[in-house]
Amino acid sequence: MAASGDPWAVQQLWLFWVAPLVGGVLAGLFYKAVLAEHQPPPITEKPMTYSA
Repeated sequence: MAASGDPWAVQQLWLFWVAPLVGGVLAGLFYKAVLAEHQPPPITEKPMTYSA
């Protein structure tokens, strides 16, 4: 068991914060690029109107 004054765990503490954040960003980019349903382009022509 590590001693209470062992700086090894404290030196790697940043990894427990950075790794999930980087993983979340990469997962979001992957979802947006590959898995998200792409919306059709908007219709640019004017809709037909009917008058009574």
